[in-house]
Amino acid sequence: MHDAIIIGAGHNGLTCAYYLATRGLKVAVLEAAGASFGDVVRVGIYLTDLGNFGAVNEVMKQYFAEPYPARSTIGVAALPLGAAIEIDVIAVLGG
Repeated sequence: MHDAIIIGAGHNGLTCAYYLATRGLKVAVLEAAGASFGDVVRVGIYLTDLGNFGAVNEVMKQYFAEPYPARSTIGVAALPLGAAIEIDVIAVLGG
């Protein structure tokens, strides 16, 4: 049996690219669980401005290698606390 961790993060005020580049995916949570970006099997991204889709793709390449984890990117009207982007990941441990 594998263990899985699910984490999420939201951000307000910075561009999506800068947000991701500053490790907004809560790397500390992954590391504390003994995981890394290589253990991530799914990424969910929620954007209030789909115009940032290209920037998100470019930054994601800095954190994930092929084969890339499954990913969904969804345009939303609003996010809690006025965030521009929200990200959740699922990492599988003990793989």
